[in-house]
Amino acid sequence: MRSDFVIEFKTIMAGALGAIVAFYVGLPAPFLVGPTIVITLISLLGVATKVDIPLRNLCFIFIGISMGSGATPDIIASLIQWPISFLGLAVCIIIIMLGGAHLLRKLFQYRKKTALLASTPGHLSFVLALSEDTGGETQKIALVQSMRVLALIILVPVFLQFLDMDLPSLNVVQNIMGYQTTIILGLLAVALGYVFKKIRLPAAYLISGMVISTLLHVTNLVDGNLSQWVLVPSFVIMGSLVGTRFSGVKWETIKNSMGPGAVNILFAFIIAALGAYLVAQITGLPFAQILLSFAPGGVEAMIAMSILLNIDPTFVAAHHLIRLFFLATIVPFLFNRKD
Repeated sequence: MRSDFVIEFKTIMAGALGAIVAFYVGLPAPFLVGPTIVITLISLLGVATKVDIPLRNLCFIFIGISMGSGATPDIIASLIQWPISFLGLAVCIIIIMLGGAHLLRKLFQYRKKTALLASTPGHLSFVLALSEDTGGETQKIALVQSMRVLALIILVPVFLQFLDMDLPSLNVVQNIMGYQTTIILGLLAVALGYVFKKIRLPAAYLISGMVISTLLHVTNLVDGNLSQWVLVPSFVIMGSLVGTRFSGVKWETIKNSMGPGAVNILFAFIIAALGAYLVAQITGLPFAQILLSFAPGGVEAMIAMSILLNIDPTFVAAHHLIRLFFLATIVPFLFNRKD
């Protein structure tokens, strides 16, 4: 127990150091990108890293609360434009899955079912469970999927900065929520998150934080966002968590998966970017906002990034949740057709 705590403490401290370096170097979304890079590297070097479930859930709750703090009448009014974007997302998901699976089969001789699951843009726990139940090549699938999550956390903000999208800074003028209010919202989110977990809702604690915060902000019972003293550590924990996915993985295994992972990531990102561009042209919504919503990265990480980049987190969250529910429906259908 004590050794686990020490490992977790060292992991978070290393992640915090990565965040500080990334901030001073000028990387986009530094409090998320920095820890992700550092913890991934030290995990691959054989250093034990971990972020336990209670700390993970706590950071999800705070990120969810921050998402809900941005709920405004203007955002509610923009809902009419979302169905077009949802449709574009669904088309991109199908192209990414089928096109990515085809590339993995032809270029790397992946088995059909392995290729399909490795190319599925998200819902990792569901994908791995399906692989285990059907005797699939689970480690191969997990590695390619983990590379996708890692790469998109780094690739998306760098790509937007390269395009000179004039991303807003983190220092947006907004009232700061008091610590007593923060604790009350946190406790309410814990209770609702427990319920969501029982009914197997994806990202249960993240969504519970968002729901509680949104309801209280829309009804004007609460005003303001979380203090940076709460938010920044949450982002650091999130980035560190992503990096721990590579803990205990051998370099040889990584090397064998780098080619398939790179092809899968590049194809998925190109399709997401093209889809985002077309939807942006049709709806008039910002390209950066749609790209972050279409990017097939980890749900919690993409939503956290939307907050860091000051991109409408409600819009981004809605799209990534739709992606999860759509995948839960379409993956078994496509999987069975591969027999």
